[in-house]
Amino acid sequence: MSSIISNTVEIMEADKGVIVLLDADRGCASFGISRQGLDQLLQGIEDGPFVRIKETGLPFVVNRESTVGERGFHPAPSRTYELYLPVLDSHREVVACIILARIDRRFSEHEQHILIGMAKQVSLALDKLAMFEETKRQRQITQEMLDSVQEGIQLLSLNGGTIQVNSTFCELLGCNREQAVSDFDIEAFFAHLQSCTAEPNRLIPYIKAVALGEGDAQEDSIVFELTSPVKRYIQLYAEPLYRNQRKWSTLLVYRDITKEYEIDQMKSEFVSTVSHELRTPLASVLGFAVYPFSTAQEALDAIYRLRPDAVVLDLILQDGESGWKVIEAMQENPELKTIPIVISSAFEEKKKAFDLGAKGYLLKPYHPDTLSKAILLAVTSHESAGQILIPDQL
Repeated sequence: MSSIISNTVEIMEADKGVIVLLDADRGCASFGISRQGLDQLLQGIEDGPFVRIKETGLPFVVNRESTVGERGFHPAPSRTYELYLPVLDSHREVVACIILARIDRRFSEHEQHILIGMAKQVSLALDKLAMFEETKRQRQITQEMLDSVQEGIQLLSLNGGTIQVNSTFCELLGCNREQAVSDFDIEAFFAHLQSCTAEPNRLIPYIKAVALGEGDAQEDSIVFELTSPVKRYIQLYAEPLYRNQRKWSTLLVYRDITKEYEIDQMKSEFVSTVSHELRTPLASVLGFAVYPFSTAQEALDAIYRLRPDAVVLDLILQDGESGWKVIEAMQENPELKTIPIVISSAFEEKKKAFDLGAKGYLLKPYHPDTLSKAILLAVTSHESAGQILIPDQL
């Protein structure tokens, strides 16, 4: 607004001027007016000339005696002419007022008509300014909402540029928001991942597939290890965003699963107990043999070869692959799809598990007896006394 009033004062050869927004905030800008004079004007905004401006929506001129300060070093009396010019919006409501002052020089009718035309241009400029401020406010609200989300959020454009991130994303990946938005084109982002993740050659192709459409994502989500600034385990998944039925961006969600992953790691210290609870009781009492596996491919090979009576499946395997790969492959094979599967996981994904045909779902941590009961429940329908495949680490 400062440029609006300074340019108007210069064009109309006025001695001073001010523009005041007649909203709740009373925003204003002035040229050639002291702070004290501006405060005095704003204090009288609810009465005096402003009342007439609001009622008529028409310009008018106040002719008064000049103050001592306005006369300066001239000893003779002088007159000051103040032109009050309303600024109307598209609904012809008065949204602002421009006040121009001249000492000993009147505003002609022609000049007033020129100023009315200028007021229309000012109205358009104020509309654009209001739209900009509203967009800025909405963006700030959106940013504050994103910052309240515990997961890291990254919005990517169709060419892979970073549009917006939240504070959790910056914390997880060790970058500031300005760097992420201004510097992270897709290649710069991939270079950053190369420096702070353990397996970028597995992570980057996933992001290329879900965000850029380069190749097919083999899984709905991927788990990867961050090595800096703090070692963490992150589950990443993507959601495409559409506008008018056309994809315009991709939302990447980074979920910190370090605690869940550590629980899984703690299970390795429990192998002896698992062996006692599973292998000895099931093998000697119920007649089951237990075959542990560590990787998805190892599991699928063993399942096809041994045709077990049940499979206990973890969703995070030692090779970093997802247990979903195992259950999906079993469901696609007519010879294996009838084998009951019990999911053992630190993640709450029961619906997906049961949709894919799992017979049981155990949420870690749980007592070994719970696992034994789940296995028995799964196999009793088959009335079998054979073998069970379980993950090497539960």
